[in-house]
Amino acid sequence: NLIQDNETGLLFHPSDAHELVEKLLLLIHNPTFAKQLGNAAYARWKQYYSSQVILKKLLSLYETVLK
Repeated sequence: NLIQDNETGLLFHPSDAHELVEKLLLLIHNPTFAKQLGNAAYARWKQYYSSQVILKKLLSLYETVLK
């Protein structure tokens, strides 16, 4: 998963508006932490989900299927 709680983002229960508000306030009051989460999320996306990575996985799959 791209989002790992407190590493690459903050997770909350979709039906819990209070929890969402708490997470948003945490980010507002801790801009350095928010920036850290964003940087970590970008690094994780680049490592696992970038177009180059997906293309390599897709080509590998095609090669496996065609053999």
